[in-house]
Amino acid sequence: YCLSGHASAPCSVVQHRQITVMLDCSLSMVPALHFLPVPVVTSERLSSCRNWNNQFMKSKVIKDINGIPFIDSMPEFRLPEMGFLDLLNLDAILISNFYCMLALPYITERCEFHGKIYATEPTLQMGKLLMEELVFYNERVSKSNSINEWKQPDIIRFLPSPLNQFGDIAAWKSIYTIKEVEACLSKVQAVRHLEKLDLFGAFNVTALSSGFCLGSSNWILESPYEKISYLSCSSIFSTHPMPLDQEALKKSDIVILTGLSQVPYANPDQLVTELCNNLAFTLKNGGNVLIPSYPTGIIYDLLECLCTFMDQSGLGNIPIYFISPVADSSLAFSNIYGEWLCNTKQDKVYLPEPPFIHADLVKTKRLQHFPNLQDGFGDVFSQPCVVFAGHPCLRIGDAVHFMEMWRNDEKSSVIFIEPDFPYEDALAPFQPLSMKAFYCPIDHRLNFNQVNKLLQDIKPQRLVLPESYVRPYDAFGRRIEHYVNASVPTHPYNKGDVLALPLKRQYEKVVISNELASQLHLSEVNNSTLIASVRGSLHVCDNKHTLEVNDR
Repeated sequence: YCLSGHASAPCSVVQHRQITVMLDCSLSMVPALHFLPVPVVTSERLSSCRNWNNQFMKSKVIKDINGIPFIDSMPEFRLPEMGFLDLLNLDAILISNFYCMLALPYITERCEFHGKIYATEPTLQMGKLLMEELVFYNERVSKSNSINEWKQPDIIRFLPSPLNQFGDIAAWKSIYTIKEVEACLSKVQAVRHLEKLDLFGAFNVTALSSGFCLGSSNWILESPYEKISYLSCSSIFSTHPMPLDQEALKKSDIVILTGLSQVPYANPDQLVTELCNNLAFTLKNGGNVLIPSYPTGIIYDLLECLCTFMDQSGLGNIPIYFISPVADSSLAFSNIYGEWLCNTKQDKVYLPEPPFIHADLVKTKRLQHFPNLQDGFGDVFSQPCVVFAGHPCLRIGDAVHFMEMWRNDEKSSVIFIEPDFPYEDALAPFQPLSMKAFYCPIDHRLNFNQVNKLLQDIKPQRLVLPESYVRPYDAFGRRIEHYVNASVPTHPYNKGDVLALPLKRQYEKVVISNELASQLHLSEVNNSTLIASVRGSLHVCDNKHTLEVNDR
């Protein structure tokens, strides 16, 4: 068995004899923070940014805002580490949730990949919405100066810091096309939780509910004598998805752990309360609230919490706008996947009632959704208001427009709820900023205390995890309170590491053919034991062993 991966952008590989499986296929969007925001409407401020000049180079593509360099081009992203992997011989990709599949089109449409891809139906559909949103944001605005001169090898070393410090900057990629998205997703096989799939006879793979988001999964890779569990992006908090399935994770020879909370010190419930208080403070002072967000996921729970809180606070007349090219589809899909929801919301489906209150909010026009700022939004827009808009990185999407419009309004606020992007970096090109900024990263994935308790319950034989999860001290020798402290042998890894895990098979399952079995002559040894000598030919195909009648 071999494994390699990256903690911040999950992409691990498990190799079993001649079978190679990739676990998740994430797209790191952090590089987008180094690009200039792309507004829907031309911004005079952003258009007039001065070029970055130094003694080594002069560039019209690198812009200077408050001494920070930004690339004036469409944002690019970082793909998973694949240099060590032969994609032509990659047999399968297992997707755990819709956030962890955004790099798939690069692999299926731009590489020699011919393997299988497995994901649940909600993961497939919600992942499609996230991909379509990215493509729409990229294609609706074209930059005439979107050139790659800054990625030339002889220029990279002269780029200003921190751009010259990225060793993989030349490998950053612009977003794919809608045709590539459609072609890619047509190759994904939808699976159900607890459905066993035979993977070339080497082992069975099974998806289990992880409790993180709609359709999210942990994966079991199991043979008759071995069991590997992939524990990724799981949650025990009571939100809208099905709860975490812990029982099936027990008796694992190896648990591969990743996707823990990025803010393990924060309680999600307390952050939701803090968000509500900041929102009420802003609205009561006549300001507007911008919440940069993804079009699916935690937004379903937040809409319910915020509307209830606003009603109780006397703010029920404040409009809520949800702006995304996939807003309508997102709200619709969340209501039709009843069997993938928690028990409380499943009960509503059988009444029948909509599982989420946003269906009623849309009917009463308390919540209004629009694909963009042009299609009817201007006819109903009123202030003060609450706006959910993408993208959380504040480099593309309609959120850029609202940041430009309200950045000098000291009464308004922007509230960051996604933990994927450092909010100070996201705000850098909008400085100086008069509007208030609040950081409420709602990340309900397992924290270190929760995963330590979970590991005590499921008792794996061995644990594989990123090295950063088991480091009790930081780079300065200071004690870290939050880390994985497992009582089992651990195998930590860093980016690009290859681990040979000590899991050796002692037995192989062999099936006796019906013809050979009918020729056996059983002899009784005692009252409870029958024996027979067996002679035949061993046939091996797709990792399945069959003992058949010897033709000779």
